[in-house]
Amino acid sequence: FRPTSGWEVGRPIRDPHLVTLPTSAPPGEYNLFTGLYDLETLERLDVAENENDLILLELIELSPDPLSAD
Repeated sequence: FRPTSGWEVGRPIRDPHLVTLPTSAPPGEYNLFTGLYDLETLERLDVAENENDLILLELIELSPDPLSAD
């Protein structure tokens, strides 16, 4: 990927990842966050979103397993 200095304002940067959840995770709504890091120091970069330097990507809903015995 290009360094952030090469990013164009308003243009999305796609970096797909597979997120595996434990089978024991209870159904419900979960926030999916990411962060940006300095390539050389691996320190998290400041972002304008919030004080935790996290970027909210998506609110996901985990449904109950239809095959589970309840």
